[in-house]
Amino acid sequence: MNLLISIKPRYTHLISIGAKRVEYRRVKPSRPFDRIYIYETRPTSAVIGYMDISSIIYGTSRDIWKETRGISGMDMDEYMEYFSGARQAVAFIIRKARRYLEPRQLGTHGLPSVVPQGYIYF
Repeated sequence: MNLLISIKPRYTHLISIGAKRVEYRRVKPSRPFDRIYIYETRPTSAVIGYMDISSIIYGTSRDIWKETRGISGMDMDEYMEYFSGARQAVAFIIRKARRYLEPRQLGTHGLPSVVPQGYIYF
């Protein structure tokens, strides 16, 4: 089983060049998965690649920041704004990320046909 998640273009670029080696979420995945596929939001609006995850860290936003800030690709203010009001933080540590040569539209190549609002399992 795989996950599909939405990520803003700024962060997909940082992931692609290895400057961001962690992806943060406010909600823990409810099921195990093998790979995370990346839906890049506007203006691309397509699946641009995937990430293999080496580990998942759960905790408070402050604890997760202390552990991952060196690989976050963002500053603390940006990070804390994202987690404002969240009860927990989830950090997917990226083992490897691959960007497709051409973006793939939803509903093709075995991908789900809906834009992910959270996690889409497929």
